[in-house]
Amino acid sequence: MILGIETATPHLSVALADDGRILASCTVNRKNIHDELLVPMIEGVQSNGGNPVLHAVAVSAGPGSFTGFRTGMAKAKGMALALDIPLILVPTFYAMAWRI
Repeated sequence: MILGIETATPHLSVALADDGRILASCTVNRKNIHDELLVPMIEGVQSNGGNPVLHAVAVSAGPGSFTGFRTGMAKAKGMALALDIPLILVPTFYAMAWRI
């Protein structure tokens, strides 16, 4: 199970994925809201996904908004260290190109 966090763009997105399938996700498209909504969104996605055991945390690695990037990176790194699981950095451009 991987928790994905995207905060480097104006979109704030959190998703829970397993074996390439998205089990739960949430996205908000509002500027300057990342620090306020990130933790409640993570809790909501984990709850909707059945509170699974996480195997890794993936986070957008920029480029992008410095404040948004810093917010997501701090939470992702803290979770990965606390849970003793890998932290996966995903370049923002790769994530955007993958959709295409």
